Amino acid sequence: MFRKFWAFFAGAAFVAGGTFVALLLLQQEPTVASVKAPPPEFSEETKVCIACHKKTSQSIVQQWGDSKHHRAKVGCYECHQADASDPDAFVHEEKKVGKGKPISIIV
Repeated sequence: MFRKFWAFFAGAAFVAGGTFVALLLLQQEPTVASVKAPPPEFSEETKVCIACHKKTSQSIVQQWGDSKHHRAKVGCYECHQADASDPDAFVHEEKKVGKGKPISIIV
């Protein structure tokens, strides 16, 4: 009898905890629409990054759109631009971003 009580109690606590977490998640604003279009203050390079990554890796754009970087108007290229002599620098989508504009994924 004692074991049944604790099993029931543990199960009820688990369900209640899961319900609480689900309710918290439902109250958060969705991030899907966090970046509808790049603000005009960002560079042309950043606008190209956003337009392309919205198609290829939308979660990156969503995460950035909810970040302090976005609110501070720090764009992709402004943060990831690199010097050509940096060991981790590479040219990414040269036709889109621009010739001679290396980036680094390590910032």
